[in-house]
Amino acid sequence: MIVVAIAAGLIGYVIGKPAPPQVQAEKPDPPEKPAGPKEPAFVKEGLLEGLVAYYPFNGNARDEAGHGHDGTVVGATLTADRHGKADSAYQFKPRDHIKVEGLLGKPKNVTLSAWAKLAEPHGVRGADIVSLGLCVTLRMDNFEYKSTLGSGGIFYAGQKPGYTWQHLMDGKFYANTGWHHLVCTFDDVNNKQVVYLDGKQILMAEDKRPIVYEGLGKDSYFGKCSPASTGTGSTGWDFRGVIDDIRIYDRALSGKEVEGLFLIEKSAEGLKATAGKPAGAANGGEAGGD
Repeated sequence: MIVVAIAAGLIGYVIGKPAPPQVQAEKPDPPEKPAGPKEPAFVKEGLLEGLVAYYPFNGNARDEAGHGHDGTVVGATLTADRHGKADSAYQFKPRDHIKVEGLLGKPKNVTLSAWAKLAEPHGVRGADIVSLGLCVTLRMDNFEYKSTLGSGGIFYAGQKPGYTWQHLMDGKFYANTGWHHLVCTFDDVNNKQVVYLDGKQILMAEDKRPIVYEGLGKDSYFGKCSPASTGTGSTGWDFRGVIDDIRIYDRALSGKEVEGLFLIEKSAEGLKATAGKPAGAANGGEAGGD
């Protein structure tokens, strides 16, 4: 009986008293996701400074920088851009072009930037992406003379002996190698000209001569060489392929800014870094010269 009473008392104690709170083991925090590449916000904001004209080609050739430098499309057709977005870039074939009236203020310091997917056959002398009245040019696959082969920028230094057009070409050709981001900066203050491909500097020169905007074309063109003061212009540098995201600045972007711009805008398809020689380049002779 005593044992039963004690047992009953213990049962009553357990039933009548609340159970002690259970201590739950703390769950470990979920592992942090590895940080992705940070978008250079400071670069993104700075890329508005000095932006004279911007052509993202979102269904049209309007200047999205808001300065009214809208383009007139002749022959070129809308197509998918490097990210696969429809009607967001322009497809060019020889004689197609986009014309912008004027020379965008004739900037003393200039940056020309564009994405291009060059195909063959293009013009027999090369393929112009941007041409400000023959005075400042962004060109791919120049094939005019042995000493000026390749891709890069050109500026006009005037009529004095030994001046004329100054070429900054890398000696490489990019037709049929996919999308590429080509940039050329002309820094008149520091007498420096730099060419960038896919975010990396590939060429630098130090020419003290300024850009001369007199005596040549009066308007700007995309996809072809600007005509001189008279005539319709040579077809020797007609572009074949796709062009997108043209930017024109009245200052020379820094190397960090160019790299940041490339990271922001880079191709979703991936880039083919290889570059080859066009047919006939191996002989080292002049090609298509006057």
